[in-house]
Amino acid sequence: MLVRFFSLLLLVELLLPGRLCAESASDCLLAVGEALDRADAVLFQRKVDVDALVTQGIDVFVACANDPQMAQAMPPILALVLSQASKKDSTGQAIRSVLTSECRAFLLQGVASGAFAGRPQGHSAGQGGMLAPLFANASMGRKEIVAIGNAEREGEGWMVPFTLHDAGNGQNYALEALVKDVQGELKVCQILNLPEIFLQVLHEAQHYAE
Repeated sequence: MLVRFFSLLLLVELLLPGRLCAESASDCLLAVGEALDRADAVLFQRKVDVDALVTQGIDVFVACANDPQMAQAMPPILALVLSQASKKDSTGQAIRSVLTSECRAFLLQGVASGAFAGRPQGHSAGQGGMLAPLFANASMGRKEIVAIGNAEREGEGWMVPFTLHDAGNGQNYALEALVKDVQGELKVCQILNLPEIFLQVLHEAQHYAE
């Protein structure tokens, strides 16, 4: 019986850290939602690897811009900028650098200004910067995490499904966040289904334009 007891104790010790990590990964998304609601850019950057997420987003957008059919569905200026950013020369690198900076600023401005918390904004909110026309049609409405699913192991991190409601356009987006430990802090480092979400947004934009 003693052997069985210690075997059970060992099993619990082996399984408990994984369970706690899964719960912590889900809690990371709760903290992101709290940061959006409180317009807390500091907390947002603690729980989201903004640079990694922006880099992923630009990579996805550039890849889509290189697809003629998808590029045709984009606003012309967006397709042009992204196609230039795909070039490997110094011009392409410079455009990508500026695009990265502008996207990062747009995201953090949306959080810090309270726009993503649903707070009333002035006419120019979210429209500053060199590439302002790229964001002219972007929704600045409240972004609310309305559901968080169970975390599942994904490589060295955790995949956490969640639903983001955009009050600006009334749409729900089913996202899959990759949560990883970054220097001792659990952060959202990637949206695993971002290409599909980008397609969804493009289709929505086409529908509204018709």
